[in-house]
Amino acid sequence: MNNKQQTPGKGEKVASKLINKLALTELELANREVDIDELNEKIQQLTQANQQLSAENQQLKSNQETKTEE
Repeated sequence: MNNKQQTPGKGEKVASKLINKLALTELELANREVDIDELNEKIQQLTQANQQLSAENQQLKSNQETKTEE
């Protein structure tokens, strides 16, 4: 009987596997959230850079049109 108490039962093994799988799934989800946050930050930086370049491009076009008119 002592041997049976020391050896985990089939139910305990299944429960342990499910708990481990759940923990792994939670870690994967947390990882994705971090990745999404990093990507959103990069998107924001690129959007700002794009807006700045668009403004500079517009200014250059305006300057070029002014020179052409002169």
